[in-house]
Amino acid sequence: MRQGILGIVFSLLIIVLVVVALSQTDFATEEVQSIFERADPVMMGVSWMLMSLAFVLMGFRWRSLMPAGHHPSALGLSSLICVGLMLNYAMPGPFGELSAAWLAERRYRIPLSDALAAAISARLPGLATAASMACVLWFIIDLPIPEGTQTILETTAVLIGFSAVGLTTLALFPAWWQKMVHRVLD
Repeated sequence: MRQGILGIVFSLLIIVLVVVALSQTDFATEEVQSIFERADPVMMGVSWMLMSLAFVLMGFRWRSLMPAGHHPSALGLSSLICVGLMLNYAMPGPFGELSAAWLAERRYRIPLSDALAAAISARLPGLATAASMACVLWFIIDLPIPEGTQTILETTAVLIGFSAVGLTTLALFPAWWQKMVHRVLD
């Protein structure tokens, strides 16, 4: 009960702070209103549901990489992922991932190193997919780009493609990467 009241008070405090901050800035309310008037509510609802489903699937992916003997709730892990993503907006760097792993340790009694390793490993397929899509779309879609930036953007797209291949092989063949690292370090 007490946590619920604190949550409500905290939420109201955030809303008040946002309203005060917006009232002190040169906020273009007409533009925001115009965006909401043009928005398709059905598509917004569908996209919101798909994004929510993605968080649940990320929770399942994280749970599948947990060490033996630890089977936390996938929905619970999804909530920790959402907390981590919100913290990534507030703090620079990998603060959200570290926080989500720490919260998994506290909530499910999973060693922090295992929770963090599983969380980072769970991110690899998502990063590989995003990198692959970015690389493929770069070469398929004709984008208007400023003059003089064609070469650097194409080079970046190719490097992103190589990153996708590297991330995919890392996710699929972790033992191979471990052997390579030991060869280099030994």
